[in-house]
Amino acid sequence: MPKKGLKSVLLASAWWNEDIIRGVAHYAARAGWHLDMQMSLTNEAPEAWRGDGVIVMPSPKIDMSRLLGRASCPVVAMNLSEPQLRLHRLAFDSLAIGALAAKHFLEHAFSSFAWYSHDWAEVEKLRCGSFVDSVTAAGFKCKILAWPKARGTRKNTWHNRQQWLQRQLLKLPKPVAVFSTDDTVAVEVIEACMASDLKVPYEVSVLGCGNVDIFRETTSIPLSTIDVDFAHLTHEACSLLEKLMNGNRIPKTITLLPPGEIVVRRSTDTIVSKNPHVAKALRFMFETFSKSIGIPEITRASGTSKSRLYIAFRRELGEPPSIVLHRIRIDKAKRMLRETETNIRDVSVQCGFGDPVNLYRCFRRVGLHSPQKYRKRYES
Repeated sequence: MPKKGLKSVLLASAWWNEDIIRGVAHYAARAGWHLDMQMSLTNEAPEAWRGDGVIVMPSPKIDMSRLLGRASCPVVAMNLSEPQLRLHRLAFDSLAIGALAAKHFLEHAFSSFAWYSHDWAEVEKLRCGSFVDSVTAAGFKCKILAWPKARGTRKNTWHNRQQWLQRQLLKLPKPVAVFSTDDTVAVEVIEACMASDLKVPYEVSVLGCGNVDIFRETTSIPLSTIDVDFAHLTHEACSLLEKLMNGNRIPKTITLLPPGEIVVRRSTDTIVSKNPHVAKALRFMFETFSKSIGIPEITRASGTSKSRLYIAFRRELGEPPSIVLHRIRIDKAKRMLRETETNIRDVSVQCGFGDPVNLYRCFRRVGLHSPQKYRKRYES
């Protein structure tokens, strides 16, 4: 039992997310709380709670209504699941996340789209709906692969999901861009592609959400993902709970936090084109971006004239070759800064920028801070 005078807080979550658990634990240590984390270990909600506050991640898989109904203390939720529970809520903006995923794929010239998840709760509905709406607004269709709607009497097992997902992916027009609710689900798409001999990202481009370290490190094809700030989410949730436990009267509202950037890794590291000259130029850029290449070299590699290449790029990608090459180099530099300890000068050279000053200017031009500050954001 906690010492007399200490505030006792329950972390009521059946989702094991190290960033969230670490964030809540660090705040609890600084605030002098006793933190009960048993539910994160057992996936079982306690029968009753007699402490001072609850931080909860509601889930349709576990009925928390009884626990929360009996808890005579402040409760703060960190997602939008189970909307019938009237709680103080903080969550990531799922509509913005779905739109951002669509924007990323549209900028990479995809015309075939799909969305997959093995759940169909509030977050899935919001992210799927926003993704589909954004794709539709651009003049394309999106195939919704929602396992809960298709499973019928089949058990909800990884094996059954994989068999069904492999069949669905093989049917889709290629190349296809697949967005999944979060990283855990996106990994299932990569596994299904590997089992079906579908090439990622050239036939199936896969994007998740969360930027959870464990999925970056365990997939044989590194997963591209939408970065979200779990540290900020947990700090804001804990701060709100602390105010409520101190007697502050705060109306029950939903606070939505914006997503961060697309963290590009191999699973989406491609740009598609049906034009053979544009495709040749893109392949040349991806293979030689680290070298001192420009429009003359790109034009020769494409097999057409400069003017025709510019027209084709504008028609296919909406941008000239120079801007596309610049974007490829920026993505490569960002990846090196996030995932390696290579010094800034070598990053500049290996990504085709040459002088570090040029890299700095290019970062500023696309709205980023300096390469040093960008790397610091991703240091653990």
